This record gives sequence, C-alpha cells and structure tokens, in this order.
Amino acid sequence: TVISGVKEARVMVHDDDFFFVTEGTHLFIYNQLDSSLEKSIDLKMSYNKMILNEGHLYISGFGSSKYYLKAFDINSVKDISLKKDWSFSSSISISLKKRTIFVKELSYTDIPTDFTCEDIHYLGEGEGMSLSAFYKVDLDLLEVFDKKIFYGNINQHIDSENEYLYTASSTDTFIINEKNNFSTQITGVIPGKFGLKEKDNHLLLFTEKRTSNNLTVLSHDLEYVYTLNGIAPGEDIYSVKFESDRAYLVTFETIDPLFSFDISNVGAPKLISELKVPGFSRYMQVLGAERLVTFGKEFGDWYSDVEINLYDTKKDLTKLSSLSISGVKDLSVFWNHHNIEIHGDYIFLKNYNQVLVLEVFEDRLLELGSISLKSFYSAAQVMGYLNELRVFENGILRRYDLTSSLLEIDE
Repeated sequence: TVISGVKEARVMVHDDDFFFVTEGTHLFIYNQLDSSLEKSIDLKMSYNKMILNEGHLYISGFGSSKYYLKAFDINSVKDISLKKDWSFSSSISISLKKRTIFVKELSYTDIPTDFTCEDIHYLGEGEGMSLSAFYKVDLDLLEVFDKKIFYGNINQHIDSENEYLYTASSTDTFIINEKNNFSTQITGVIPGKFGLKEKDNHLLLFTEKRTSNNLTVLSHDLEYVYTLNGIAPGEDIYSVKFESDRAYLVTFETIDPLFSFDISNVGAPKLISELKVPGFSRYMQVLGAERLVTFGKEFGDWYSDVEINLYDTKKDLTKLSSLSISGVKDLSVFWNHHNIEIHGDYIFLKNYNQVLVLEVFEDRLLELGSISLKSFYSAAQVMGYLNELRVFENGILRRYDLTSSLLEIDE
C-alpha cells in the first residue's frame, strides 16, 4: 500500500484463516494452516482485483461487456453470498478507507447517463483527453454517493484525513482537496503516487522541475506553509518514499544521490543526510524503524545488473550491504509496487518469469535463490506464511521451505 490504512485492490489477499486469489474468471480460497483448497467460485468476470475487509470481499472485474464492483459476504466460506453489485461502462480501480470504497472510472467515450455537460469539472491543464469519474460507496448502506466527473486523466490520492485529486501539465500541478474543495496550482510535477503524503493535517509533496526539485508543505486548505527549494537542481527524481517522520528521495544525472529529510515538524522539514553512490534507484522500501532498501541499477545505465542496497537510517544514511543480482537487468517492482512482498526478514520479488527471494540477516542482504515461473510475463501471485513461500500460478499452488534452500514442499 502507498498509504497506511488505505487498502488497494490486489489479486491475492488473506486474513489469519484463509487466503484468496483470482485467476481467469475464478476465485480460489485456501486454508492458511494447511494450504488446502476450500472452494473455487466462477465470478463470471476477468481481470479481477479485490479488497478484503471485515468479513467481506469487494471484487472489481470485467464481464458481459461491463465493468463491475461486487460485494461478497465471506463470513462463511462454505456459503459465500453476493450482497450487491454495481456496473460501470469503463475500466475502474478501487481502494478502501474505513467504511468507504473509492472508485475511479476512466472513460474515453462514454459519459455516465446521469451526468450533464454542466456536471463535468475542470481541474487544470493536465495531460490526457479522457474523462475521469469518481464515486464513493458506503459499505454500511451499500449505496453509491458523491459522484463527480472531471475532464482529463485525473490522479487520486486518498490519505488518512483527506482525499485529493491532481493533474499536471509539463511544468505545473493542479490539485484539489475533495473534502473542502480548496484547490491550488504549484510549480513542478509530482513524481508518481509515492510523491505526496499527508501528515498532521498538512500535505507534503515532492515536485520535479528540471531547474529545481522541491519539497513543499501545504495546509489542509492548500495554502503554502513551507517550501524547501533547489534539491539536486538539474537532476531527475527517480524514487520517493514518505515514512513516519522521515522522507527519502533519489535523484539521478550521473550518480545516485540518496537524500533523507526530517519531516517530524511539518512546518519546517529539513535535509539531514545525503549519500552519493554509483548507479540509481527506482524503488525504495522501508523495513522497520531504522532500515531502508533501495532497488535500482549497479551503474548509471539501463544495461547494467540490478543492484539492491540496505541502509541504516537511524541518524545519517549509512550503507550496510549491497547485492548485485547477476544477469538480471530489470525488476518489475520498478513499475509496479505490488510486485514486492515483505514477509518478516524475507523479501519476495515477483519478476517476470521468476520470483527472487532475499533475506535481511542482521546488517546484510542475502540472495537465497529464485523460483522459476511458467511463462515470461507470468501472472503468478506470491505470499509468505510462517516459514513458507507460496506461489500460485495456473491454478496450482506450490510451497517452498524458506529455511531449507527453497526446497519445494510436497503435498
């Protein structure tokens, strides 16, 4: 997840008793304890993703020429029941905060029939000529409310207190707080979904501009509070991570500067550490309170091997361990953060036709090995349970012992 407390739709989800995975049009339900198959259900939809919450599964997918959101009661896996469904004319993405599901519908042609031209909002001169519709679903009433439609491909950021919509031109970002309808225009472009975070009812965001990268703080009504200007001027932002009282930033031109910021005082964040290392990082993952793992390239080009670095973040940034993955030139986690799973001290990287398995042992990164998948662009799903790695692919569940060199566990 990007924001703690905001659930994103996944292909595999689990609780303490069961794990659920979709493939094709089917939902498979397995017992956590012995990994036995409890039930298989034909959802009559494909491209399914789901959110598990309080005894219910909320599944989005495509079927019968429409896109659907379906709510299932799973308090008894032997007797799963469909509580309600909603249909949409275009593809949707869903996320959940508390008792509300947020739905974004991206449409290039169709305007929902209950909208008129006067209902279409304009946020700013962003890229894209599509229409973006936003809905909220009350899970207690099972009703859709607060429907809005915008011109352009609008991004949505759901945080602990507020929800924001934003879009960008080549030089500026336009943003609105949905809760109070305050809006603003800021210089620079937010570098992806990890580039903004709410803290203490303020919004912190990194913006990228060729001449100056900035860390900006806005109040809940989007008034300027503070701006830290001139971070790595002339360099591109490659990855960002906000976490508790710290923020981390990687820029790149010829070497990889990794910056650490103290954001405990949102009114005056400050740069506290900068470390320059060869290569660049495209994704960062915080591990516990004092560890950071970066995933990138060994040298400053896309043809070099993947390199994974472990840092101590307690005070100044200190590199603890570095691991070069020989022969691996790309990681799918660079492009999709759902391709990494953290299980205790283990890191699982779903990567095209394999699953890479790493372990953080004391202050070192160890490569335990890899699991081969059936096809290059495999849709396999992975998760950890106790000392097992579980891989679900093509309707088959495989299990591997994490303590015995990834030895496959026989059924």
